[in-house]
Amino acid sequence: MEARRIMSTIKTKIYAFILCAFLLGSYTQVSAAGKIIYVDVAGNDQNSCTLASPCRTISHGIAVAVAGDAVNVGAGVYKENVAVNKNISLISNGAVIDGAGLGVQSGGGLINIPAGVVATVQGFEVRNGGTYGISVFSTGSTISGNVIHDIYEAGIWMRDGKGNTFEGNEIYRTVLKNASGSTCSPTNTGWPSAINSWGAASNNVWRGNNVHDNCGEGMVVYAGDLVENNTFKDNWSVEIYIVDGFATVRNNTIIDTK
Repeated sequence: MEARRIMSTIKTKIYAFILCAFLLGSYTQVSAAGKIIYVDVAGNDQNSCTLASPCRTISHGIAVAVAGDAVNVGAGVYKENVAVNKNISLISNGAVIDGAGLGVQSGGGLINIPAGVVATVQGFEVRNGGTYGISVFSTGSTISGNVIHDIYEAGIWMRDGKGNTFEGNEIYRTVLKNASGSTCSPTNTGWPSAINSWGAASNNVWRGNNVHDNCGEGMVVYAGDLVENNTFKDNWSVEIYIVDGFATVRNNTIIDTK
């Protein structure tokens, strides 16, 4: 009888241990996946940033997010400079970031990913930037599916970035510092490209981007970069400019009609 009681106690403890481990494992998986922060033009930054009670600004959504979260931005126009300074995903569902009236962006673009951050920026329309459209200083980030246009300098500006992926973006009417009205009319030197890498940038992937009708070079490539399946059309100067070292450039389409 005593032996049966001992065996029953052991089984109960084993079951409790397994249940605890299962629940702990489930909780860890949920935490690792992160939560979704919701932003909407009809929201309020005093809200809880849930689907039912969204934030109003992208910057506030990022402020309340933690590493691994996704900030889901609803359709509409957002007039703000956005610093993606955490390891998060910033996902647009029809969102437009409009820099009209915001002036010059100091040290970055309308969307800026600083060094030390691994982020995803996907699906935004970025327009009317006083400096850059999207600026990237990071290693290992992904910038995809964005439409960037009407930018004073580079549409995408990257300084010292390594191992980033830029895929499926459309970039047009950038480098407008070289424009006179609707016409490209360069009058100075040292102007940027539509896609402008700089500094110690290397080993980035540029794939499936559509770069057209910009008032500068199509793009600048650095050592170790992979440039494939992109389309470059009617940019004012050289379509692909390899600055330093060896890069892999393959299966791109270059069209000049002007």
